[in-house]
Amino acid sequence: MNVQTNISVLTEADAPRPVKASHCQKVSNIAVQAMLEMLRTSAKDGQVSITSIERVASVIMNGQGALTPFYELSQNACHASWQLANIERQRKNHLGRLIVEPIVHLLDDPYGIERTRLTQFLESIHMMLGEEAWESLKARATIMAQAHRNEDGQVDWPQFHTDPEGLVMLEQIQVAVARSFRRFEPRKDWMLVVLNSNPNSVSIGPNVFIPKNADEKVQFAFTQTHLSTVLLAFFDSTRLEVFVEARTKVFEAKWGVKPQKVFGPFFVELLSLSQRFG
Repeated sequence: MNVQTNISVLTEADAPRPVKASHCQKVSNIAVQAMLEMLRTSAKDGQVSITSIERVASVIMNGQGALTPFYELSQNACHASWQLANIERQRKNHLGRLIVEPIVHLLDDPYGIERTRLTQFLESIHMMLGEEAWESLKARATIMAQAHRNEDGQVDWPQFHTDPEGLVMLEQIQVAVARSFRRFEPRKDWMLVVLNSNPNSVSIGPNVFIPKNADEKVQFAFTQTHLSTVLLAFFDSTRLEVFVEARTKVFEAKWGVKPQKVFGPFFVELLSLSQRFG
């Protein structure tokens, strides 16, 4: 029996609403589109026999068919897209990314800070900010990251880091940290203790610990030289010479004090530390 199938076009009312397709979905869409085009070519009076449909499907699915080069390229692109998406799913600490950006050039530099020590660095910032401010900033950073996701669902990090909202949040963090250094020496010593904490095991339960791998352990001690280098980089955007008149007025209206009052004494101590141990 030669069953006929109608080839018709969906009306606007019947058509599903378009959704943002993933890369892998786009690959399958192209194969379906190729099949539709071949069916239209085979159609007579808008109808195609089941035999013709099976023949077209066989051509499309043939591992050595005309679409083979396309499938190979698409497979590689799909795999790469999946890997990027998998990495992106692990990047959940958007606030952490915002905080680390000013010192990213110092990562794994013998005179900077190791990636393995970033947990301690972020925790020190967390404690200086306080729980309420930290959680509020985390929520704002997550919302900002969502606003900068591209069609593949990945965060556009260059856009994220230049978003005015991100710059406002970073300034809030810098003001809080600078104020926490009003008594410079005790705060400096405390931060060094936090940054030099390096447990050799990680807790996975109340009484269960697993040892860190050798490459996960901190390789060099975090000294006063390291601290001064990292903090000078972290506060680079608040150097007094970059505060033009307009920015100074905005800062004073927001914080009720001139930037010199917040950052001036802090930079004096920080530069002194850098000269003593640099």
